[in-house]
Amino acid sequence: MGEASWEAIVIRLRSLIGMLAIGLVLGACGEGPPTTTGGDADDRESAATDDAATDDEEAATGWDEVYAEIAGLEGQERTDRLVELAEDAGGVIRFYSTMNGDEGFALVDAFNETYGLEVDFYRASARNVAQRTVQEYNAGYDNSADVISASGTEMVILDREGVFAEFNSPVHDEYPEIAVESDGQWVWVYATYFTPVWNTELVSPDEEPETWMDVLTNFGGRCVFESKAHEWLASLIPHLMQEEGLSEDEATDLVRDAAEGCIAAVSGQSLVTNLVASGEYDISFVTSHHSVRRLMDDGAPVAWFDPPAVVFGSANGVSPNALAPNPAGGLLFAEFMLSPEGGQIIAEFGRSAAHPDVELGAIDPGYTVISADLEGVIDEAEHWEGLYEELNTLAGGVIED
Repeated sequence: MGEASWEAIVIRLRSLIGMLAIGLVLGACGEGPPTTTGGDADDRESAATDDAATDDEEAATGWDEVYAEIAGLEGQERTDRLVELAEDAGGVIRFYSTMNGDEGFALVDAFNETYGLEVDFYRASARNVAQRTVQEYNAGYDNSADVISASGTEMVILDREGVFAEFNSPVHDEYPEIAVESDGQWVWVYATYFTPVWNTELVSPDEEPETWMDVLTNFGGRCVFESKAHEWLASLIPHLMQEEGLSEDEATDLVRDAAEGCIAAVSGQSLVTNLVASGEYDISFVTSHHSVRRLMDDGAPVAWFDPPAVVFGSANGVSPNALAPNPAGGLLFAEFMLSPEGGQIIAEFGRSAAHPDVELGAIDPGYTVISADLEGVIDEAEHWEGLYEELNTLAGGVIED
């Protein structure tokens, strides 16, 4: 989870208990980096933020009416009716997302080509998306998003705030139970897996770690770690307690000792992975699996855990917005993202799509995947943030890009 994402959690939690007010007002919500459809990708990068909410046409139907209209319909007949309802509501779908790659543009293009519906794509930091969405919800803003995609922590926060519409969709049946969150309120789009990464020219085959205990105890003076992987830390401590029979204090002290033996903490998963690949450091305790695989595909001398090792998983999800001005369009776009076609597009950009039928980018089923306890991570956000700051200090400080 990136720095902006963690700040969104801490800021939102503090505001909920009256300790900190959210710093933006509704009129300033459009200050994040904007993107809209139309033109090529370079044009979209420089499009105006507030263009995502300029259509004044009132939606023809609300959520209850949409679900009533499609009740009993299946397959193409249901899809066709959703397209008709989306067109009746103005034919424009507003999509808020934290996706930081080009997969969002590709999804929008493919959706437009398939259904002939325009998508206004607002892409910003996790903090800005979460704040803007909650503020619009609290204000009853009638030109808000139709569909929202964000990291798992933001999705939990938005769900708690009541932002999401009831998400009734046959697509839920295509996913494993672990990927359908909060009784179906939101669904995983793609997953990120936390793993160590090491340089294969500096770590011999005999030294290659097979467990998290190997990682933490065998590389003193040769290691670094990513400086903001809070979900990893919040997953690692309970794992050590269960697998090694340690108390929480013992597991925490083990991680502290490991951090003190490292050369530095490094800000950013891509940066830490690249530094390991270049031979600057032997091993990083943690990075994302997709950043390692991209370098491996380019021939870099890096490796990560082999199955059946334990990796910690965190998801990005999607849900329709309760305030959607075009609810049929929001539902249609969410289902497209979650379809095998949408998953394939996401996988082509190096992601691990959550749809079980998408093989491209999927990790080996032999891994033991432990899903991050997002509710616990959020409820104890300040604890994990404080512990991570301590680890960064023990490692001698943070190297920034």
